[in-house]
Order: sequence, then structure tokens, then C-alpha cells
Amino acid sequence: DVHIIGHSDRLLRAFPKVATEALKPLLAKTGIHFHPNVELTKITPLGTMTHLHADNFDLNVDMAITAMGRIANVADLGLANAGIKADTRGIPVDDHLRTAVETIYAIGDVNLKPQPKLTPVAGFEGRYVANQILGDQAPISYSAIPTIVFGPTELAKVGVSLETAEAAPDQYTVKHNETTHWYTYNRIQDPDAQVWTIVDKKTGRLAG
Repeated sequence: DVHIIGHSDRLLRAFPKVATEALKPLLAKTGIHFHPNVELTKITPLGTMTHLHADNFDLNVDMAITAMGRIANVADLGLANAGIKADTRGIPVDDHLRTAVETIYAIGDVNLKPQPKLTPVAGFEGRYVANQILGDQAPISYSAIPTIVFGPTELAKVGVSLETAEAAPDQYTVKHNETTHWYTYNRIQDPDAQVWTIVDKKTGRLAG
């Protein structure tokens, strides 16, 4: 059994809640137990076990794994000596990925850009900086970045988020379709396949 202890009641915050709520029961069927709104205050070794404690919560487990995000690995770089500010979240950069020192760039997981911290994004930023060094002066422009989570069913998103579209009905049209009858999903008897499409009303183009 696996226990997921969350400090809120939201699973996979970057994805629409309607999709993550559909994922929860599928994960539960595989032996995953959810403990929402738990703020752990103590983790104690207990022989071969580990004891997890919070207010009105106690659990002994064989192994405890923290999954609270990455810490930018900047502590030993001596950035302050170069006049560059940074913290555990990363290094602030401008729209050319330059730090406070124009000749020093920060790319990938270490910068504070809001784009997903994915390997292809870091590669894109690396190529962009190489072109900047070679003389290109255009600010960075990211294309739509797809993100996928693999589980009992897959969650995928790209472009404008569902929350953004639903908050701007004058700008976007949102359509929901059950797709279990599509060949791809019917073939594997997937009862949960569905898709939301977001169309920009002004251009008529698919936005997310």
C-alpha cells in the first residue's frame, strides 16, 4: 500500500481539478490511500519503520519519500560574489534569460521562469542562449509546452488552461467530450477517456 499525505485536498495542482478528481478513485483501486489537509510536524525513525506525525494523524511506514518539489542547487555557486541574487526557488532572469549580470545567463531548473521544469524546456533555453551569445537579440518566446502525467490513466495538457478559459467566457469556448468510443480508447476498453478543447473565439483556433 502507498499513502499520499497532502497539505491540501488538491491532487496535481497544475492540472484541472475535474481531471484530478477523476484520477483519485483510479489510483485508490491500485492500493493508494489519500490523506488530505495534513501538515506533518514530525518524522521519527522507529526501528525498521518510520513514524509520521501531525495533529490527529499518526502513521507508521516502511519508507517515507518527500515529493515537495525541487530546490535550486545554487548554494555553492558563489553567486553573491558576482552580484547575483538567488534563493532556493532559483535565479531571477529577464526575458533574455539574463541574470542581474548581463553576461551571465540562467537556464533550466535553476531559473525562476514559470515554464514547466522539463528537460526539453531546458534544452530549448540552452539553444536560445547559444544564439544570444552569437548575436541574436530577440527576447525568448516559448511555444505551447505539453505536460503529461502517467498513471492508471494519463493526464495531459497543453496551451491555455481550463481554469483560464472558464474564467474568460467572452474570449474562449470550452467543449467537453467523452471519448471512450474513439477507436484508440475503445480498443483498450478505457472507460475514462475524455477531452476538453478550448477555442479562441476571435481567431477560431484551438488554444488548449
